Amino acid sequence: TGSLDDCGAGIINRRFTATDAGGRTASCTQRITVQDNTPFTGSSINWPSNVTLTGCANVDTDPSNTGEPSYPDDICSQVADTYEDQTFEFVDGVCLKILRTFNIIDWCQQNPVTGYYPTFTCQQVIKITNNVKPVISGCKAETICTYDSACEEGFIELQVTATDDCTTAENLSYRYQVFVGALGLGPANFNNPAVDVRGEGDIATASGKYPIGSHIVRWTFFDRCGNATTCDQ
Repeated sequence: TGSLDDCGAGIINRRFTATDAGGRTASCTQRITVQDNTPFTGSSINWPSNVTLTGCANVDTDPSNTGEPSYPDDICSQVADTYEDQTFEFVDGVCLKILRTFNIIDWCQQNPVTGYYPTFTCQQVIKITNNVKPVISGCKAETICTYDSACEEGFIELQVTATDDCTTAENLSYRYQVFVGALGLGPANFNNPAVDVRGEGDIATASGKYPIGSHIVRWTFFDRCGNATTCDQ
């Protein structure tokens, strides 16, 4: 009588009966306890390493591609694993950061007092990077004639746009600096911009009245993956 559970453990009562030629009998019951003397402890788990992938939102982050835990399992254990992801966009100079927490449980080791099962946990860090810089359009040389009667300044329309393969238009950011009278001068002269503006989006505008002379507008666009593109107009 008795049986073993799904974990191969349990108690079996085996009753022996001996009978002689005169029909007299004697019985004895043997109690057989089956238990696991080498339970799953988690020490043999091979946890996946942190990983960095290159791409955008379409990168395959399934555990079959980024790594998953492996462990021995035998007839006396029922080991299973699950995972949960926390996703963060545009942190640490990467496009996407995933904190993946793996939980491993042996369903054959329920605590008889608390009812809980031992759980083994590890966190894997998955980073998605991209090395493609934003592309700036409209950054070209301009020559404008002034109609100011005093010949002191003139209005010029200055606007550039940018695109990126990973970062959407509203998540791009920009900076432009205006160096008055700087055309033809070396890099050492780019220290004191007359205008220094930062903003968000894929369109930057530096239109306005400029004094007679030659100037440089330095446009820089930043994506959310840690890349930047600069163009001097």
